[in-house]
Amino acid sequence: MEIEKNGLLETYILLCNVLLDMYATCGLLTKAQKVVDRILVRDMVSWTSIVAGSVEHGHGEVAILV
Repeated sequence: MEIEKNGLLETYILLCNVLLDMYATCGLLTKAQKVVDRILVRDMVSWTSIVAGSVEHGHGEVAILV
């Protein structure tokens, strides 16, 4: 992914959160989790996106563990 190649995930929280929300909304939870793992400082948007995406796609048990 071009965003990762340019090192933007470590620098821009807004970009991370948009990418994370897109993956979580689409049900690509493994990719969403990889983005979460790369975020240095997670904020409320980061946590809400991963939890909401997990619940929305039937992985409520994952949401509890996050």
